[in-house]
Amino acid sequence: MVGDSKTGKSNIYERFRNLGKWDANLYSTIGVEIKKAIVPVSNKKIILQLWDSSGAERFQSITRGCYPGTSGALIVYDITNRDSFLHVHDWLKSWREFKGREVQVFLVGNKCDLEDERQVSYEEGRLMAEENDMRFIEVSAKTQENINYLFRLVAKELVAKFIRQENTYERTIDISEKKKEEDGKSRCNIW
Repeated sequence: MVGDSKTGKSNIYERFRNLGKWDANLYSTIGVEIKKAIVPVSNKKIILQLWDSSGAERFQSITRGCYPGTSGALIVYDITNRDSFLHVHDWLKSWREFKGREVQVFLVGNKCDLEDERQVSYEEGRLMAEENDMRFIEVSAKTQENINYLFRLVAKELVAKFIRQENTYERTIDISEKKKEEDGKSRCNIW
């Protein structure tokens, strides 16, 4: 998980891990924190190892040290902070320098509960993702919108990619599962 400071990377993970709890005073990550998420995929439990990195420039060399061996990247920006969106190109460039196009990249727009403060439109995010071969989703760590879906999507995409690459399994995994809305009134978008 990479992106500028204050985009909510740690909050996204914590919201997934601690369902029902919101901590507005979550500390900023220093360097990199290794976390895990257990996600059900096709009646199996998939364990994602997440490297939650600091967005601070002084820790970027540490963050880049985590790139080798990764299968996927979540680049997180804040929809209420245009600069964090503009820096997505830098984060993507950094990933592609190390890993080429072999890493599945997910572009994540956080804080979609703050629609009135939005500085980056859904269309801008979708277009950037489309132009750069990324999956795109908007979430809200605060309200938990699309958080569970995000981690299910990441797990399914990575497992499906692994199966395609390794050709060790003949079965396929349905990665087109539709998002299940609890209230049917999501403010957050998925592409």
